[in-house]
Amino acid sequence: MTKVFLNKQLVESQLASISINDQGFTCGHGVFETLVARHGRVLAFDLHYKRLLESARIIGGLRISPAAELEDKVYQLMAENGCDTGVARIRITYTAGSGAIGMDLSQAQTTELVSAIPAELTSGCASLHVYEFRRNERAALMGAKSTAYSENLVALSAARAHGCDEALFLNTQDQLCEGSGSNLFVKISDKWVTPPLSSGCLAGVTRQLVLDLAKSAEIEIIEREIFSNEMANIQAAFLTGTMRGVQLVERIGGYELPAEADSELSQLMAQYDQLY
Repeated sequence: MTKVFLNKQLVESQLASISINDQGFTCGHGVFETLVARHGRVLAFDLHYKRLLESARIIGGLRISPAAELEDKVYQLMAENGCDTGVARIRITYTAGSGAIGMDLSQAQTTELVSAIPAELTSGCASLHVYEFRRNERAALMGAKSTAYSENLVALSAARAHGCDEALFLNTQDQLCEGSGSNLFVKISDKWVTPPLSSGCLAGVTRQLVLDLAKSAEIEIIEREIFSNEMANIQAAFLTGTMRGVQLVERIGGYELPAEADSELSQLMAQYDQLY
């Protein structure tokens, strides 16, 4: 039977419960991180923890447990749930608990939930549906991985209704931004480019790992604004994300792209796989 840590207690997932007044449940007021482990090793825990702290700061100072404490819980759960071999998906969630709405979150009685379950990595090529609604790059929660995630899920549902497996958000400036759960890299004029964080995209952990790998391999990736009228000039593309790793894109809207990685992308994919 699967177990989770709920508010520092190890419990069976079927018996875990939160207050009906918890603000994560009633208002979507909280933050989360999804991590991946392979062969018993969690990838980039420190980067995920750093982003968790930043998300907590953005939504108002939600208190987060020390990194060592959380990491210990993750590895204990992986052993308890039999996912310390193969692939595991880990989720760390904090919500504002059941205090008064609008209260100082640094004083709130938070709800902490940590889970780890066996999983499979996303495989194959991705096809992207250009979502009709825009990402607001000036929104109050820009940069936070918030539990108020419905916009992303609605976009993903729309993509699947159009026969695609991921949605692509543009921002209010008509620039390419991000996927519903991924970051985007495209090749234009023989150069790899990716939207900057100022576009409104989340600071993806896998995105950062790929940028670091590319720098080490002397593969140039430019962070710059990419306008929608440049989509016709895209020569190749890939997505990054925790459970997808580095995934080739074969279609963006009505534009077909090569279904095979070029030499630079193949090199990045191979180097990423070696991080585990």
